[in-house]
Amino acid sequence: MIQTKARLGDVVDFRYGQGLPASARVEGPVPVFGSGGLVGRHSEACVVGPVLVLARKGSIGAIYWVPSNAYPIDTTYWAAPGAEVDKRWLYYWLHTVDFRGLSSGSGVPSLRRDDLNDLEISLPPKRQQQKIAEVLGALDDKIAANRRAAQTGRELILAQWSRLVSDAEETREWSTFVETNPKVPAVKDGTAPYLDMKNLPENGLLVEEWGERPPQGGARFQNGDTLFARITPCFENRKHGYVDFLDDGEVGYGSTEYIVFRAREGVSAAIPFVVTATADFRSFAAQHRTGTSGRQRVQAPDLVSYEAAWPGDLRAVEFGAFAEPLIARLGAARDENRVLAKTRDELLPLLMSGKITVRDAEKRVEGVV
Repeated sequence: MIQTKARLGDVVDFRYGQGLPASARVEGPVPVFGSGGLVGRHSEACVVGPVLVLARKGSIGAIYWVPSNAYPIDTTYWAAPGAEVDKRWLYYWLHTVDFRGLSSGSGVPSLRRDDLNDLEISLPPKRQQQKIAEVLGALDDKIAANRRAAQTGRELILAQWSRLVSDAEETREWSTFVETNPKVPAVKDGTAPYLDMKNLPENGLLVEEWGERPPQGGARFQNGDTLFARITPCFENRKHGYVDFLDDGEVGYGSTEYIVFRAREGVSAAIPFVVTATADFRSFAAQHRTGTSGRQRVQAPDLVSYEAAWPGDLRAVEFGAFAEPLIARLGAARDENRVLAKTRDELLPLLMSGKITVRDAEKRVEGVV
């Protein structure tokens, strides 16, 4: 494959994002991107999509592909490639760059545009770039579709519970149907699955990424448990998730700042999750925080007296019959995403270096998409 070498700044114009403080945003359909990713929405875009956004402050080297119009803020660059560069191919090529060596500034890591522009890029023919982007993009598009389905599934589950309790006349005390920080056996040897706070989803349902490490102190949990972040600012950011990624009987470890909730016998495992996602529960929990303003924590013992709206035992069973199979399907889609991402990450450097042909890559993708 013939490639032409060029200085990156000669073929791509990296432009500064525009300042848009949260107080100036008008809620709308346009995604607002900062160095850490999606930070909100606005009524107007400043860049016509699709948009390639590159973090320049803080999380330097973080790269985002936005298929729609967008509003990159002033902690980012956005890319305007010349005619010889396919924008989505450029998105994938940037993933091959080690941005750590480009960081400047003694405080907050920063990416200088001059340093970015001075990088050398090897350009295959434009049509070849497009073919590479199509192969890798097919994997990312499927991942994005599965994530949208996960968000829709979460909304369906929460809406179903809300409907069931909208006219409920009965309440139940939390401790009668949920165990808080239940006892879980410790793992004594080897390693155990570990869930870091950063990987607990915000406004989500299922965990997408987790690790493995020797068992140490912290929260212990099993499949069917709900994890609830109790510390500021994770509490305000609604970090909260349902555990489904362990093997049967396996024990996972996580942050000491998790509260673990488990449904009591005869109660659907999905119910602690949906109740702890409600505004009423979160308001109750917020009233039971202690500590200084910057490091407040919800105290688990204070939650056991919470009175939850209850739809009746029969409706609660019906809810479990609706929610649990849906969660299982969403878990299967999440597992598929892990395979898709692994395939993409393996193919990306091979395609960019020319060590594998597009045709061979397409054959691999056919087996997973």
